[in-house]
Amino acid sequence: RPPSAVPSPLPTAVPTSSAPTFLPTFTPERWVKVFHQDSEKGGYFADLDAVTYTNVNASNSSMFSILGDLEDYRDNTTFIFKMVWPSLGGVDGRNYNIWSQTSNPLTSTDHADGPAKGYKAIDVHWDYDGADSDHPFGGLFLADADSASTAMDGDTGSCWFMSLGTYVSYGGGMPGPVAPSTESVCDDATGYTLKTDAWQCGGDGNVNKCFFSVSVVELWVLGNTQPTPYPTA
Repeated sequence: RPPSAVPSPLPTAVPTSSAPTFLPTFTPERWVKVFHQDSEKGGYFADLDAVTYTNVNASNSSMFSILGDLEDYRDNTTFIFKMVWPSLGGVDGRNYNIWSQTSNPLTSTDHADGPAKGYKAIDVHWDYDGADSDHPFGGLFLADADSASTAMDGDTGSCWFMSLGTYVSYGGGMPGPVAPSTESVCDDATGYTLKTDAWQCGGDGNVNKCFFSVSVVELWVLGNTQPTPYPTA
């Protein structure tokens, strides 16, 4: 199913005063890359099995995933994730969301009822899906079992913005975060994709809202150790 909703206005970042006290421990060496997809260089994943494990010893390859090992990085009951869109300038120059959730996005379909179980925003800069503010970003979830579009997404509504493990091209790339709703910024120079009538959702007639069609997306998880290399043949 296409991400057919008309995106909402760009959100504001979560105030630093609301960030948990563990935020200063987010040092680079504690982040573990568990997923990378470059649709221009590597294309799209074939199925959920490929999204779970691909090029497991090559984190710098265009298609990489060790999402099947996520449980190794659960801290008691919680995961702390960082979803990154490297090609975007982002809100105030920040091209990522950081949050925590207790459900494993590779197995959880929480979005049917709202945010992921235990979801807490930590440093979130992209907070709305493509429909309206009633469906804000709420962590990552497994898509519907019959989805031919993506394995996971960060859209708490019925669409698949902030796609992770994308199966097909949409808008020339992968559906990323929602962009500002001003037509003047919706052009190739800024990396935005202009919405058209055919992509509307809700029938409000506003076709000047945009979403980012991204070529690269990454997922990182906070951990105390880097992954052990897989044995080779």
